[in-house]
Amino acid sequence: MITQTSSEELYILQSSIDATPPAVSVSAAVGLDSSHVVAANIGDDGPDDDLI
Repeated sequence: MITQTSSEELYILQSSIDATPPAVSVSAAVGLDSSHVVAANIGDDGPDDDLI
């Protein structure tokens, strides 16, 4: 299955992460922010199917 994600959808995902205090805390604890989390979930070969 090939999934295309628009920049608007990525922005919504990043905003959702930023609006979730536990996600912000965990990310910050390891030196990341929501943009890193979104990029890690997409990777070089597209979104991680386990997260869709």
